[in-house]
Amino acid sequence: MIDILGAFGNVKLAWLKENTDNKFAIKAMKKKEIIDSKHVDHIENEKKILEQLEHPFIVRENIIWWYSLRFVYAIINDIFIKA
Repeated sequence: MIDILGAFGNVKLAWLKENTDNKFAIKAMKKKEIIDSKHVDHIENEKKILEQLEHPFIVRENIIWWYSLRFVYAIINDIFIKA
């Protein structure tokens, strides 16, 4: 797993042990930090942009948004960068 620090949390590049070719990104953002810094609209815009993103270098099937009591998660499935 590769870990990248972001403004509101971490982005991890992850894969299953059984299939290392299928990679996905997991972004975990702390709700309290988003609300305290008054950036809720930024996260909503990020969600809209990610859902509409189309680029020849990025292939992705879907994005799953999941919410817990403390975190907002964006899981970008089947992502890879074409070389």
